[in-house]
Amino acid sequence: GTGKNAAINKYAIVAGKTGTGQWKFFKDNSERNQNIAWFAGFLPANNPVYAYAVLYEGAPGERVSGGGIAAPIVKEVFTKIYQNAPPEDPLLIAAKDAPKAVEIDESEMDDGDSAPRVKRAKAVAPPPPPPPPPEKRGFFRRLFGR
Repeated sequence: GTGKNAAINKYAIVAGKTGTGQWKFFKDNSERNQNIAWFAGFLPANNPVYAYAVLYEGAPGERVSGGGIAAPIVKEVFTKIYQNAPPEDPLLIAAKDAPKAVEIDESEMDDGDSAPRVKRAKAVAPPPPPPPPPEKRGFFRRLFGR
């Protein structure tokens, strides 16, 4: 949908919701009206590790939309995160190694049961301790290399 401008398919599937709203409204002069645009969600979609929310306040008279303005900001930030993260980054490891949801087979439901019978998932070993932090400390320093 309108969030496709946030796509970073090379690294992860992005899940989110765009929106646009009136911020400052003037009946007498529409050129002074201001709108806001947002895009909020999480990624990777199948195993979330990051959550985000972008809110953009348009200039007076500027046409804005969540998909046209806010979604590309998400793409830029997370592309830099994935490009600049070392392979041993704990968040990248967490996105790959976290337990997945258990699929339920509805054909295993008994007649009259309102809930399916679910087989217990095997215990998952705890992840290894995270590696020492990289030399550049801080989220934005790692992201933007400053």
